[in-house]
Amino acid sequence: MKLSYAMHLKGVSRCFDDTIRIYRDAVGYLCTVVLNHWDEISGISGSKEQQRFVEKLVHQTSKNKPAYGFDLRFPKFPSYFRRSAITAATGAVSSYRANLENWKNSPKGRKPRFRVRRNVMPAFYNGNMFRRENGTFFLKVFKNNDWVWEQIRVRKSDADYLQKNFGDVQSSPALEKINHGYRLRVSVEVHSDAPRFVKDEKVQTVIGVDLGVINDAVCSRIRYDGTVTGQKFISSPVEKDRKNHILTYINRVVCSRNRSRKNPRLWRFVRNYNHAIAINTARGIVDFAAESGAQVIVFEHLDLKGKKTRMQKISLWNKKEIQQRTAALAARYGIRVSYICAKNTSRLAFDGSGEVVRDGRNHSLCTFSTGKQYNCDLSASKNIGARYFLRNIRKSMDESAWLQLTAKVPEACKRTSCTLSTLIKISAVCA
Repeated sequence: MKLSYAMHLKGVSRCFDDTIRIYRDAVGYLCTVVLNHWDEISGISGSKEQQRFVEKLVHQTSKNKPAYGFDLRFPKFPSYFRRSAITAATGAVSSYRANLENWKNSPKGRKPRFRVRRNVMPAFYNGNMFRRENGTFFLKVFKNNDWVWEQIRVRKSDADYLQKNFGDVQSSPALEKINHGYRLRVSVEVHSDAPRFVKDEKVQTVIGVDLGVINDAVCSRIRYDGTVTGQKFISSPVEKDRKNHILTYINRVVCSRNRSRKNPRLWRFVRNYNHAIAINTARGIVDFAAESGAQVIVFEHLDLKGKKTRMQKISLWNKKEIQQRTAALAARYGIRVSYICAKNTSRLAFDGSGEVVRDGRNHSLCTFSTGKQYNCDLSASKNIGARYFLRNIRKSMDESAWLQLTAKVPEACKRTSCTLSTLIKISAVCA
């Protein structure tokens, strides 16, 4: 199983500027060459054969005289960068010609335009452009009008993590730019003892996860017939208490002294605690799923592009980071992550009794229409897991069979009104 890991580089704010600029200029130059000879290149089968054809057009050797002055324009350009640029240019032209043909067949919208300038980032091939010696990383970059080996510094935590979990890095890292900093993303091979999940295999157990504001996450282990066999509350009280203490200090003390709220030191502490909460929550979810033998972890599809509630703003709700980290950790165990519609998962009771009434004092509690008081997040997690199975049941049936089933279980007609009780009724009918 292949995973990727990004190493943060230190003190390289301007180190790669010339390298990236020359590489992008080379890709733009080669895009023009490939576009002029596309009729010949498109008739060649195989990406390596196409690469050799373009290389003969631009690179001079003892037995080849090029038709273009690429070597004069880019002297001492590394061969691995040149082949990488040829591949990027060929892919860009191929995509453009395919879009142009589709537009000619059905001329809708604006005619596709080809951009020579490409915002691509180079990959440093292992051995020739990237090497590692005794824990020190070296990259070949363009510096002082020459291509030289440059030692780079990475965070100690990144180097220790790679050495501890993955050993020596054998892949070719790709350069990434995040805001004003750079990262090297390496691909690593992970050997897991957990069985690889097959997509066509029938899912027996899932973990329904509700990301709350008071509790970081509430998990329910649900079987395909609606049986709930376990539950888990995940919270980080220490980190959350320290984060709230700093937020209170910023709101009451800093603002009361007529100071600006833009205090970078305090907000850095807040972000670090929020980051730790996301790591602990993701690890708790995956550990519970691995212990339960679940094949899928089910989340709500939460779209927070619009307005957020006051409670979400105060708690700095970081659901996106939790979901991303959970997906990355679950891949090591062969567990998939799926998403369902979030509508009415918390509003409807899992027993099918209808809408719930939230407790005004304790937002995590609710009261069912039957008078039963229950944890709202726990009820939502059961509905989330049940909707995954309901969606699979609907997809596996043809229209006539589904109509016969909904005649016996009418609440299954609309998935956003389905709960755990709906899955139990359908399982009883199909048994």
